[in-house]
Amino acid sequence: MPEIKIPLVEVTWLDAMTEEAHIHREAVNALVPIQRRNVGYLLKLDDDSVVLCYGILENLYKGKTAFDMVMVIPKGMVLDVRKLK
Repeated sequence: MPEIKIPLVEVTWLDAMTEEAHIHREAVNALVPIQRRNVGYLLKLDDDSVVLCYGILENLYKGKTAFDMVMVIPKGMVLDVRKLK
């Protein structure tokens, strides 16, 4: 069975920020989304989302490929998708 060719990418995106401590108003005003970068195999890229996985298991289920640790990032949070070599 031929190997599946799925591009490896780095996604830069904004994630929510959570502060668990008791903080004052000035600290609240300083909270901003966190910029993250994740590297993975690009399973889907459309107007709604970017879907990555971190592992590919060839021929796991009777010749079907399975994907490990799948992550969906809402497209509105994505800053950049860069294909890796």
